[in-house]
Amino acid sequence: MRKWNAVISAMILVLFVVHMISGGFVLAGFTAGGSRIMQILARAMATLVILHILIGIVLTVKTLAAQRRAGKAYFRENAVFWARRFSGAALVILMLLHVMTFMAKNADGAVRLSNFGTAQLIESILLVLALIVHIVSNIRPLMISLGITAKQFYADILLIFSVILLLAAAAFVVYYFRWNVIWLP
Repeated sequence: MRKWNAVISAMILVLFVVHMISGGFVLAGFTAGGSRIMQILARAMATLVILHILIGIVLTVKTLAAQRRAGKAYFRENAVFWARRFSGAALVILMLLHVMTFMAKNADGAVRLSNFGTAQLIESILLVLALIVHIVSNIRPLMISLGITAKQFYADILLIFSVILLLAAAAFVVYYFRWNVIWLP
């Protein structure tokens, strides 16, 4: 089950990077939104995320059952485990809010942003922060599950995701100002 979760996680990461880069270009005003291909990829990513959540719940229940049998929870010793679970739970809530932000449809049926005020900016920044915690705490076990052990490769992946997440946060801020201050269509 862990191997399947690792494969699903890797597929989510690839789709996530595509989603973030294309979404960042849309938010920054470099490209138009509403691409049918990007909607299909976003739905595929959402499906994989649901599978990932279900597998995570099963693995968490197994871990809690093992802790109950042992008679001790070891919360402090398992801090990274709980950071993974809590950041994942935060991501579920924040992703739902993120999706709801983009639920408005225009006359031609394309999904568009309904509003992007301060609440949406805060939600977006929290989404990026939760993603950082979740990716950083899970990238090493993911790489081990996939058979990748090179320490330098791990550092490279963290650097790449740090830059991408920083750019995503910047795109949200730029879009916030475009929507609320400058209003450039």
